[in-house]
Amino acid sequence: MNTQENAVGGTNTLNPAIPTDAQIAAKEKADKKAADAQAKLDKKAAEDLIKADKKAADDLAKAEKAAVALQAKADAKALKDAEKAKKLADAAALKAKDAEENAGAIAEAKAKKEADAAAAKLEAKTKKDADKVAAKALKDAAKAEKAETALRLKSEGKTAREAHLASVAKSVAERRAATVTPGGRRPKATHIVLNADDSALSVPQKASVRGHVLAYIRENFVVGEQVCIETMGADIAAADLAASAARTPQILYGSALRQYLSKLEEMGHIDYVAVAPSEPESPACGAPDETGNASADQAEGQTVGEESPEQA
Repeated sequence: MNTQENAVGGTNTLNPAIPTDAQIAAKEKADKKAADAQAKLDKKAAEDLIKADKKAADDLAKAEKAAVALQAKADAKALKDAEKAKKLADAAALKAKDAEENAGAIAEAKAKKEADAAAAKLEAKTKKDADKVAAKALKDAAKAEKAETALRLKSEGKTAREAHLASVAKSVAERRAATVTPGGRRPKATHIVLNADDSALSVPQKASVRGHVLAYIRENFVVGEQVCIETMGADIAAADLAASAARTPQILYGSALRQYLSKLEEMGHIDYVAVAPSEPESPACGAPDETGNASADQAEGQTVGEESPEQA
């Protein structure tokens, strides 16, 4: 163990910028946990995709087999109908011959006309039935192909979302390992510093209280500016009081500001800063103490799974 670490807080007393053994171990543990989780997600996603591809291939093969069977059945029926038509034509021809022998040319013409009409009717019916069977086979094949495509796209989308959630969980674990001292508490924050949008790990819902708080901070302060928490809380309380009187939407609705700042800090929207009483920014905010930030400590006990990154 690094002999330069403080026995209570776990910080390097000679150079606080150098990570302590405990911080390095915490980060390595978080990285290993995130890597294991990612490996499990990748393996499951691969297995799901293989199963989906096999099922889609089986369904397509079944559809093709059914189409072949339907076509063969249609061909057999068409052949049988043709044979039947030939028999009818032969019978009609024989009848015509008999009619010719018995009644002359008029009876023969009538019989031939009847035979031609019967053959044409049967041929039209046979063609209609064959076209119907072929159209159904094409429709079934298209349906099977559409189902295969939908299943594949669903599997790919699920895999991408699981990978995104694993990446966010890893980033949150790394941020927590870098900002929280194992076995100790941070001094109570007196200020916040707004970070850029692209550095955050979540997108709070605009209609949520946390979304209202973040919107207020971004509308009233600039990236990198130190903002006094107590002063900002008083300003928001005054604004909410006026909004209540005017019956317009409020920001906190009487809730404590810090409980929403803690989640915004955990997801990287803001950073906490503890300003000592001797520093210029401190008079309006009060001195930091060792009691810790209660809402921040509560937030540290939460996991990423309690709230999705898109709704944090």
